[in-house]
Amino acid sequence: MILLLCAGTVSAANLTVGSEKTYATIGLALDAADPGDTIIVSDGTYNENIDIWTDNITIRSENGYEYTIVDGSGYTVFDINANNVTIQGFTIQDAESDYYESGIYLYDVSFCNISDNYIINTSVGVYLGESDSNNLTGNIFSFNSDQGIYLYYSDYNNLTNNTVSNNDDGIYLEDSDYNSLTNNTVNNNDEGIELEDSDYNNLTNNTVSSNDYGIWIDYSSNSTLINNVMSSNEYSNFGVEGENLREYLHDIGVSNLVDGKPIYYWINASDAEVPLDAGTVYAIHSTNITVRDIELSTIDYGVTFAYTDNSTIQNVTVSNTYEGIYLFNSSFNNLDSISASYGDNTGIYLYDSCNYNTLTNNNASDNEYGIYIEGSSNNTLTNNTANSNDYYGICLEDSNDNLLLSNNANSNELYGFYLMSSDGNTLADNVASYNIYNHAEVGSVNLDSVAEPMIVISDSATGIYIRSSDNNVLTNNTANYNSGSGASVSSVTNSIVSPDSIPAPEYSCGFIVYFSENTTLTDNTAIGNGDYDFYSRYSTGTVDTLSLSDTPTQLSFENDESALGISGNDTNSNAFSGKENVNGYVTITRSTINPDDISQPDTMVFDFLYDDSGMSSSEESSVNLYMLSGSNWTEINGTSLNTIGNYVSANLSEFGTFGLFYVEDTPSSSPSRSSSRTRASVSPGQPSEIVTSTDISVKRVVGGVSADFDLSGGDDPVIGVSFNAKTDEGLVVTKVQVLNSRPSDVPASEGNSYSVMSIDVGSEGTISSGNADNIMIRFKVSKEWIEENDIDVSTIRMTRYHGEQWNDLPTYQEREEDGYLYFYSETLVFSIFSVVGDEIGSIAEQTPISAPMPEEETEPVEEDTKDSPGFGALMGIGVVSLALLVLKKE
Repeated sequence: MILLLCAGTVSAANLTVGSEKTYATIGLALDAADPGDTIIVSDGTYNENIDIWTDNITIRSENGYEYTIVDGSGYTVFDINANNVTIQGFTIQDAESDYYESGIYLYDVSFCNISDNYIINTSVGVYLGESDSNNLTGNIFSFNSDQGIYLYYSDYNNLTNNTVSNNDDGIYLEDSDYNSLTNNTVNNNDEGIELEDSDYNNLTNNTVSSNDYGIWIDYSSNSTLINNVMSSNEYSNFGVEGENLREYLHDIGVSNLVDGKPIYYWINASDAEVPLDAGTVYAIHSTNITVRDIELSTIDYGVTFAYTDNSTIQNVTVSNTYEGIYLFNSSFNNLDSISASYGDNTGIYLYDSCNYNTLTNNNASDNEYGIYIEGSSNNTLTNNTANSNDYYGICLEDSNDNLLLSNNANSNELYGFYLMSSDGNTLADNVASYNIYNHAEVGSVNLDSVAEPMIVISDSATGIYIRSSDNNVLTNNTANYNSGSGASVSSVTNSIVSPDSIPAPEYSCGFIVYFSENTTLTDNTAIGNGDYDFYSRYSTGTVDTLSLSDTPTQLSFENDESALGISGNDTNSNAFSGKENVNGYVTITRSTINPDDISQPDTMVFDFLYDDSGMSSSEESSVNLYMLSGSNWTEINGTSLNTIGNYVSANLSEFGTFGLFYVEDTPSSSPSRSSSRTRASVSPGQPSEIVTSTDISVKRVVGGVSADFDLSGGDDPVIGVSFNAKTDEGLVVTKVQVLNSRPSDVPASEGNSYSVMSIDVGSEGTISSGNADNIMIRFKVSKEWIEENDIDVSTIRMTRYHGEQWNDLPTYQEREEDGYLYFYSETLVFSIFSVVGDEIGSIAEQTPISAPMPEEETEPVEEDTKDSPGFGALMGIGVVSLALLVLKKE
């Protein structure tokens, strides 16, 4: 019994390694070691690959890593397969012949201690695979080609006081839980600290700086971050991404800083406004949160709303982010006056069930994508700008029933607006022009087996592209001067191609409709585009009044599934003796997709629209359609002229260049007429260079019901437009453009001008006294302006430019409130308006305000009533009576 007890208490041995030591190599000492032994390594360089299978072994240098080097000659240096092993005080290098060749590799082990080592030029500095409860302390990791420290399915490990620099990834945890990272310094890596699919990890007092990316938490949950400092990381200091609510649940307090500013990471918050010193903002499962008047930069996500509703982001500037503004599963939010630019991916991104959000007056330019809405419905985008992005300006993917009004998507490098698998959307009054493709060539695409739906790169830039999307409505949009200059995919090989994987049309167009059903285009404009102004393939729908030139050349037609390309031109070099061109020229190309499909007709009906203003009845009766054959114009037989609707209808079986021509009356038989060929309708809007701001309100107008358009949300003078509709008008848009100068053809109005504006109501100004009663415009005037200009309040009025003159409107003061006087005016039509007033003391020199003359209010054609019996007397009585009423009011 005594002998057995003595044998059990044999002390651990120290085994020495080095020249003139017991063992020449670490491997030989390890072969002789028993559990509990310590191997002490003298100074020198050891070229070894060491496998450790013995538990409770310590291997340490005699004098530290500066003097003791272990070189793996391209392969893993220490391969630990035993528990409770300590590696301390070595320079460990040269293990990067293949991925996962490591300085120290631990697999399925526990309670190991790796400390005070300098690990350099390996693939992975320390790799923990399925290893728990180990300690990494005081190590230096540099110039490792993949990760400095990599944990894979490894839990409850402690990483403390390590310095990790100049690696690809600094510290990377994948599927690893309950680990603690404390007092580590991580700098000059591509990725600083990344947690992927890893839960319940604690990060405390770490300094993460000068990496490409700082701390990134990806599809992980219940992380705790305390006192971490992230600064000067090139692309992003901090970010959290998830696919469900659980993956956004973290404890991240304001003690964590990004470039010296606190992280506000709120969960289950309500009725709160984010402080102005925010470095980044996350609102998770919250309501009525306000983010306002802050600037954010160099973070993965500027502002993130996840599962957050009824909240506001306003006047926020974000730049140099991955996603500027990111909404995930968040609805009924307002995004207003945001600048989201120079991002690595998207300026504003709504993803997955983000419904009924309102985006107004935002600028998302100079990103990869401007505004991207995916898997979300019933959102309203108004007056947003998405210019000069690398791919799309505004994109809807798998998103239905959204409303896009008066947005600008210009000068993007691929598409202005792109709808992919998105149905029932409405696009109105948008501009998508000067989008220019300029990307590098892709040699070929090799598709083995059956190709799934995909987008194939093409050398085209398009204003508005509708792809695999049904029942969309496009009204009064402009898509001009889009062009392409890149090289396309040269071949698609080894494939059985399904319809959605057929290469996209490689054309630069104003509009493309592709694999889409029942698309309705009304009053749109497409001029001067690179290949076609309009292109359609595998698609059906209605195109009504498509303007194709400045003249304007206009077409209407029912689209079928043929490949259809249309372009317009103001001029043609081939003269037509004895005939006058009506309104330019249009070139139509058409081919059936499947010539063997007998259900697809060989012919197609087009209505060629014209403007008859200035035409005599005999001239109009001579209008007909002609097709260019060589250098000669040939009359199209079987056409139908409609002088009421102003169009020529033709069922075409041959396609080419067409023009409408008429026979001009001789001077003796024709009345004098204007040379103008402009259609008698209000323009889509004023030139952008004279527009200061635009306010828009949209309502569905029902006959017999009062319509009230609220425009009071901004600082502009007009606060509302109202009327009693006589008939159902459908979706009506009220657009008020405040101008910084008058249009070139509009003279100055009398009086001191407070503001000039253009007001359109309906589709191109269709609301007037013909279909509405009691049309009123409500507006406000600053008391400061009144006092500075010595204005007589009783003279403040709205005046309208109509019939080549300014006409004062009946104007009434309502109230005084918050530094403004509030008024309303009555009108019969909409056009250019000005709010004016007269200086005190000049009232005697002014003509009394009177109701406009009846002939001035007739819309759209002015009619002369001066020959009516008693006209002069009645008018004189009316003016005097109204003057007396005004003086009495004063």
